[in-house]
Amino acid sequence: MIRPVIVLAALLVLTLSACGEEEPAESDSSTTLDIFVIDDGMSPFEGADITAEGEESLLEDVTNEEGHVQLADLDPGDYTVTADAEHHMAVDKSVSIDEGENLEITLQFYLGEEPEIGD
Repeated sequence: MIRPVIVLAALLVLTLSACGEEEPAESDSSTTLDIFVIDDGMSPFEGADITAEGEESLLEDVTNEEGHVQLADLDPGDYTVTADAEHHMAVDKSVSIDEGENLEITLQFYLGEEPEIGD
């Protein structure tokens, strides 16, 4: 009878000691880029192909139903962000992002294709 009590007491001590430990706080140094894409009617655009090209990186994603993509843990630096979708002119924007910065940009589509340059 003593052994089960000792085992239970040991488990209780371990459980209580684990509860007192604090988890390390997440670093606020994460560098993120929130990209919103809207159409010419100012509505969120789902399914836009997004690329963010930096000096040493290329990130790609697709907007969700809210016209949103979040790119996290980016290296600080300059990026060209492009949104593209069928039957819409591609839109791009150059951005600079610093270490720990959370940058938000909005890109707007217009119906149509890119104009072709004649001879």
